[in-house]
Amino acid sequence: KARRKRLVGWRGEEAKARGVGETAVLPGHLADRIAGDPSCLHDAPEALSGMGRRRWERYGATLRTLVELR
Repeated sequence: KARRKRLVGWRGEEAKARGVGETAVLPGHLADRIAGDPSCLHDAPEALSGMGRRRWERYGATLRTLVELR
């Protein structure tokens, strides 16, 4: 729950800063997947449904930090 809370909090802040909807930053299903299984960010995370290369390039390091993966 703490991971999801961090992800959703960050998503809201990032969406506001960029002037876009929260799902443009990180779709809810993807936030759930990452929060439930942070290891999914290890192997080809850009292949995760909803992630894509551009989103990964923009947010990958931040997402790993938020779920405490180094």
